[in-house]
Amino acid sequence: MNTAVKLSGGIEVSANVKDTGLWLQGAVNGEIVVIGGKTDLSVNNITLKIREYWPQTRRLGGNEVLGQEGLHGVFDDKRLTVRSNYTRRKVELASSFELKRGAARRFCFETPFPQNGISVTTRHSGWVMEVALDIPGGEKLCARFKLDVLPCGVTAAILRTCESVLGFVENLEHRHWNFQAKEARFRLMPPERLRTELDHLEMRLARNKNDELTGEMIFDLQEKKLGDYFRALINRDKVAVPLSLSREQCTLPNGSFNTEAIAKLVRFALEKVVKDRKG
Repeated sequence: MNTAVKLSGGIEVSANVKDTGLWLQGAVNGEIVVIGGKTDLSVNNITLKIREYWPQTRRLGGNEVLGQEGLHGVFDDKRLTVRSNYTRRKVELASSFELKRGAARRFCFETPFPQNGISVTTRHSGWVMEVALDIPGGEKLCARFKLDVLPCGVTAAILRTCESVLGFVENLEHRHWNFQAKEARFRLMPPERLRTELDHLEMRLARNKNDELTGEMIFDLQEKKLGDYFRALINRDKVAVPLSLSREQCTLPNGSFNTEAIAKLVRFALEKVVKDRKG
């Protein structure tokens, strides 16, 4: 990522993050470049924040959170969906320096990525890096850069196995992060050979205190008979299978992920769901 943001007074801030895709268990590192504006300026300090954001739907006139579905700024007669955010990490890059007109100041940084379950970037939630310049007189200039945070560890191993071994393809439009439940959802579309049985597979995943991955595999079955269509109308065409995986269970002695074991687990669950339906 190498993008620039124009601030008041002609100041320009650019961020060069070394990895275009960040991992939740990794670090954020790179360089911030600040180019002076139309006049010389004294800066009290420059800080970098890693902030998480997510949508929350609230009842109008109160603070009760009703859910997370919807888009930022959407109203109906009783609810308002807003974007909440929280600072997960703050680092001071420098204190008390002069920013000369048109001159560039460079600030290298490296900080561990904040841990918050398996919060990945989705359409409506994710992470931003905020660079703030504190100017004497109370003014603060801020530049914000969106971070692309990707699944990692066991989560990434499950998704990659479903795609590379079983032939599924993730529909990124349906990737979702539930801030309150600390749960990520991934929708996987089946290969052609499974489309007569399965509409899609949804992984609902969370990480517990023991760093184990828990959740459900939800198989959305295809409608084949009249009764199936009625079940679909009341959301009864979905079959949930519990899932629990530790790193040890899906890791080989050499440290790589055991895709064969993961594929066997998913394949067994799918075959059982299909068999039970026919039986």
